[in-house]
Amino acid sequence: MSCQEKQSWQHLACFSSFVEEIKKAYRKLVWKYHPDLNPGNRAISRG
Repeated sequence: MSCQEKQSWQHLACFSSFVEEIKKAYRKLVWKYHPDLNPGNRAISRG
C-alpha cells in the first residue's frame, strides 16, 4: 500500500468516527426532547 493510500484510509477512518459521534449526539438529543418522554413539558411537546 502506498503512502497516499494509507493517508486516504486514515482520512476515511477519521470521517467515519466523526459521523458516529454526530449520530450519537443526535440520538441523545432525540431522547432528551422527545414529546412522549417529556409529557409534562409543554415547550417540548408543542415543537
